[in-house]
Amino acid sequence: MKHRFKALGTAVVSVLALSAIAASAASAAELHSAVHPQTINGTQSTGHVFTTNSGTVSCKKASFTGTTSASTSTNTTVSPDYNECTAFGFINVPIHENGCGYISGAREIECPEGKKMEITAPFCTTTIGPQTLAGGMSFANNAGKTDVIATINIKTEIDYNECGTARTNGSYTGTSTVTGASGSIWYE
Repeated sequence: MKHRFKALGTAVVSVLALSAIAASAASAAELHSAVHPQTINGTQSTGHVFTTNSGTVSCKKASFTGTTSASTSTNTTVSPDYNECTAFGFINVPIHENGCGYISGAREIECPEGKKMEITAPFCTTTIGPQTLAGGMSFANNAGKTDVIATINIKTEIDYNECGTARTNGSYTGTSTVTGASGSIWYE
């Protein structure tokens, strides 16, 4: 039973990692947009897996939304939405984003003052607060520069609090497709 509650904490870190994917689409250099301002939408295109010392967690549906204000952006904030998450036998584990988002160019997680992303289960709460990620992200333009494929491969650097214990060893892998709602976007 204790292992299951620790695994639930893994789901929270998974949220962080999934969100980082959306943020990463605009982070390495510049995100260009044919139209501005423009809404940016990200959806996972391959499975996303987050790993902690307690095991793995995944969400079947992860989406991200942000807005560009210029034709070239180095920092874009995106907001995550996670659904149908599974963590070590827990099905449909809720992820509470609590207003947290991701700043792409800086590769940061930001939250309103006093807030963190969280998953709460009986006897266990796991949280992910504001932090900066060092790397592990790559980008490629789809054919014709209409959208961006963001790949994340973060190894043992995500900070989180799992059932009252601070941890710094979260890893995440996955791929997302990021598109513009009103026109093409591309990475350079």
